Amino acid sequence: MMIDLIARLIETGHAYAVPSGSVYFDARSFPSYGELSGNRLGDLRPGHRSGARADQPPADQPPADQPPC
Repeated sequence: MMIDLIARLIETGHAYAVPSGSVYFDARSFPSYGELSGNRLGDLRPGHRSGARADQPPADQPPADQPPC
């Protein structure tokens, strides 16, 4: 079920895979991203989350992108 959901997100342009095999949600594909938290994509910086992993979204993607699960 989760694999099907992730595949659908990729197919519809809401997620993308990186070479390591991880899949990230593309926050730019969701116009109301940050509405509840008050975060804006342009204000976020890479590495802003604690516990940043070595497997990060590509540099040309917004730092808000994160794995969907």
